[in-house]
Amino acid sequence: FKGDVGASKVINNLTVVTTGDVTAAKTVHTQEAFVVKQAKDISVGGMIYAGYNDAGKKTAGEKGQVSLEAVGENTTNGIDAAGKVNLVSTAANGKITMNGKIKTDSKAADAVVLDAKGSFANKTKNTLTDTTAAITTGEGGSWKVYSVAPYSDTFGDNLLSNTNAIWHATSAEYARTTAEASGGRYIFAYQPTITITANDASKRYGETSSGAGVRYATDSDLSSFTAFTDGANTLSARL
Repeated sequence: FKGDVGASKVINNLTVVTTGDVTAAKTVHTQEAFVVKQAKDISVGGMIYAGYNDAGKKTAGEKGQVSLEAVGENTTNGIDAAGKVNLVSTAANGKITMNGKIKTDSKAADAVVLDAKGSFANKTKNTLTDTTAAITTGEGGSWKVYSVAPYSDTFGDNLLSNTNAIWHATSAEYARTTAEASGGRYIFAYQPTITITANDASKRYGETSSGAGVRYATDSDLSSFTAFTDGANTLSARL
């Protein structure tokens, strides 16, 4: 798609099923759903508006959904939807990239789901006139971001879940429909490990102990936690 899709006359539903690339250079407008299935890579250069009529008013409710499923790269430049937003990348080296913010009126527990079997990147920025979070839902709705591990992700500073991440789980183990009291959550497939080793120590009656305490050691990937700031910024709080 080289131009604006549905700009002069809003398309009712737009569904694309292909094993090739799907590229939209500019905006996409649909009165109800915008769906892409089985694509190799997806790239949308402009905003996606789903659930808007020709008068520019949201009328579709949950029918105004966006569901974009790619094998590799899945890149969007902003989404404003009446219904749920579902972005998927199924390859281990695939990536979901947000170059623009996502907004939905959906109040569902799975109002926004970004399910990357590879990595995730939030490249949105706040401005003096826009201080909203990178993802916003309707009242009571929640978002979920699935990826392999935080060391491969780019979080930005405007998408805080303010709760503990879930580890060693994918969307198959931690359901998309799980309600989130804080409004959102990160879920990582990676399982971190911590090794606790007691320090060598000796003591005879009447003497002071030669040592005490324990040593903590982690696998190399756990060092990436220093760059993963979300909610309580302590290692123990995030495990």
